[in-house]
Amino acid sequence: MADFAVQMYRGEHKRDASSKVRGFIYQDLLAIEYLIESNDNSSLELYSEWAEDIYVETNESVSIIQVKYYTSSNINFKEIYNELFYQYVRLKLLDCNKNIKCKLSYYSSKLKKGVGTSEHIKNNINVVEDVDWENIDKVKILEQIYKDDKGNERTKENREKKLFEIASNEALLNEFINNIYCEDLRKENLEELRDNLKEKIYFLIKSDERAIKINEWEEEVLSEVGLAVSVVYLQESYDEARKNSRLRKRTLNELTDKLIDITNNIDSPSNITNILKYYVDECLIEYILEDDSLENIEYEEINDIRKFYENLAASTKYFFDKYLLTDLGQYALLNTISKSTSNRLNIESYMKKSYVEKNNIFLEHKVEFMSFLKNVWKVLYSLECKDFAEYIEKAVTDHIQFKFPKQDKIIIMSAIGIDNPVKDIKNIFNRYRLLDKKPKKWLVRNNKIRGIKNYSLDVKSISKELENNTAYISDEVFEIECMECIKLEGYIKDKDNCDECIFSIKCPKR
Repeated sequence: MADFAVQMYRGEHKRDASSKVRGFIYQDLLAIEYLIESNDNSSLELYSEWAEDIYVETNESVSIIQVKYYTSSNINFKEIYNELFYQYVRLKLLDCNKNIKCKLSYYSSKLKKGVGTSEHIKNNINVVEDVDWENIDKVKILEQIYKDDKGNERTKENREKKLFEIASNEALLNEFINNIYCEDLRKENLEELRDNLKEKIYFLIKSDERAIKINEWEEEVLSEVGLAVSVVYLQESYDEARKNSRLRKRTLNELTDKLIDITNNIDSPSNITNILKYYVDECLIEYILEDDSLENIEYEEINDIRKFYENLAASTKYFFDKYLLTDLGQYALLNTISKSTSNRLNIESYMKKSYVEKNNIFLEHKVEFMSFLKNVWKVLYSLECKDFAEYIEKAVTDHIQFKFPKQDKIIIMSAIGIDNPVKDIKNIFNRYRLLDKKPKKWLVRNNKIRGIKNYSLDVKSISKELENNTAYISDEVFEIECMECIKLEGYIKDKDNCDECIFSIKCPKR
């Protein structure tokens, strides 16, 4: 039972990780790992973004965990030490009689020698007084930490400073260094942690006798769906009532119930939505959190850029959560991103497939979906639009078509592969010529086939550009553009001038 969770939330509400303003999944994966590895400890309750990154409490212990994932930059150990020591002293002021652990769990490719030693920790914690704990009023001190003399709420930095002034001493610091603080240097990068966790999730499902339909799944598919469901389960807590610990807590029993439910309800469309929402998070990490170009600009600007894309990702999840509940919505997305032929991908054959087959199709299109997202996000960022669905043409139901302020009937596709680019374009052409509301402009990255085309002509003519004066005379005429002016890797902070490239009458690259 979480006896101290509610008290430890005080002063932490401004760190709430609403799913609309966050995207860092490494922390979520570690939280899920903690749940799974809790085994049969039914008293374990986990709170993500509660007190520090992960707060775990059982009948016997309290663990407060900071999670850091740095692929290129250095970790600010001084800040971490002070924050964790602050949490430890708070627990002592609450008379916590449980076993306390304050942990840094991190992955870093730039690890310095000497960090984590007793001397290093002591030199970086801001203890300025040697308070006699025998004569302090703990309740009064807690109030002083949270409120200033005028009754105003203190900032996080001021809370730490005040606590160190009125409630810290060398004995507490030594106890923290020698018995409380610990480090968990993770050897797995994000991809490796994800793969290891998929194996653990599959084993968790397999070992539960309630999973009566597990043999109807392919192991890789169930592992991927199980991981997606686990991440969604954890992230849903960020949208629950802020102070309601009953709603915010996460337990292994609840997670297992959800995993067994999706295993036995193999025909549920929610499996596909969970997969895609998880891919949105992966895309955000690749697109934003691992973009080294952001390291060279001011912190506030970085934060604004990241928050913009995180909001955009949240609206993307919201859109697909409803859009993919029907076969038609699922097909429309595939019809937008796939390079398959019309024989392999058409609405009639798709509706006849089992949900296992449909799950497989979306797993096979992971790269295409993420490429599609990156292209759409960069255009929307350039237009300063945080709503993924803002410009989607709702009247078009067999593919995702955009109606932008100065141009409509546009489709933004995933990037063409380098192996068979002409073949890919021909496959798409053969599918789209059958549509009722054909797009007038294709935006296709990596594509060498550009210019004005005609749906009514034979596919063999797709490589030939028609005369410019034939443009828009017929509903069968359309354009293919390259998206080279919409820059991605290394340029996500830059807004592209869409009016002068993808929205112009003629692509500047032609």
